[in-house]
Amino acid sequence: MSSPPPSRKRPSVSFPTGFLNILKSLTSLINLNLFIEIKFPPTLTKTFDPSSSLCLARIFFPPNTSKATAPLPTIFSLHGGGFAIGHPKEDDEINTRLAANGILVIALSLGLTGFSASGNLALAVEQLEEAPKVKATVVFYPPVDFMQSQEERLARRIPSARAEKDFFAPVGNVFEWGYIQAGTPLDDHKLSSRYAKRSALSEWLFVVAPSNDMLCNEAGQMVANWLGEDWGEDWGEEGRIKWRRVKGQKHAFTHDIPPITALETVEARKERKRLDAEVWEAVGTWLMDGPFKK
Repeated sequence: MSSPPPSRKRPSVSFPTGFLNILKSLTSLINLNLFIEIKFPPTLTKTFDPSSSLCLARIFFPPNTSKATAPLPTIFSLHGGGFAIGHPKEDDEINTRLAANGILVIALSLGLTGFSASGNLALAVEQLEEAPKVKATVVFYPPVDFMQSQEERLARRIPSARAEKDFFAPVGNVFEWGYIQAGTPLDDHKLSSRYAKRSALSEWLFVVAPSNDMLCNEAGQMVANWLGEDWGEDWGEEGRIKWRRVKGQKHAFTHDIPPITALETVEARKERKRLDAEVWEAVGTWLMDGPFKK
């Protein structure tokens, strides 16, 4: 495996660029929240701050759960949104699926399971010495190497994906600007988990990345670092570290959001939904047969 590139820091941006980034973030926030439809409500919700609708937990109990039920295996779920936008209700359908496997799911507004930016946060949280030790982490299409520029990420997509536009690319720099302060070392292992020590992370790890996503390569390289070998096409180690590259899919393929559903053909939607269900079946089985096995 190749050695990491020399460390570099996050550059500052001009005021006009910063202002434009704020407008882009607000536009993304409005567009995404307008299309969230609640079809799979949680068992209950808990609000931590009455003044804010975002300070809440959406809790999903497995079917037929009662107060007499023994302690349940538990997953804390973090929603995605480029470190700046999004809402826990975006993941209701996914969390309902996990609960159906016998897992108690607590979706927080701030893992461990996480999507995109929240996948990055889940990997960062478990590296904190003061944080409780988590046994298992499942992350989907996380950004894990901010040493790479957008141009480098796009160039490292698989050849069949380079001919099409990556919808995440135009807003990627905006989200990074909003989250990473100027002067921050971009190879800090809590920011770029690709450079984290395996021993600093949870015992069980499952990483999922769609093949056509510009973030796929860095996630695969992160898994390669942990395994000490080159990353493969679809599956990695069958044990405590598991990797899957989902063929032909884009960033956020697990969610029915406008960038995914726009111009999507009936056939493409069926295939996306089939692969999505296949991945979640694999995640549920892996959790119950591995870290949550009684």
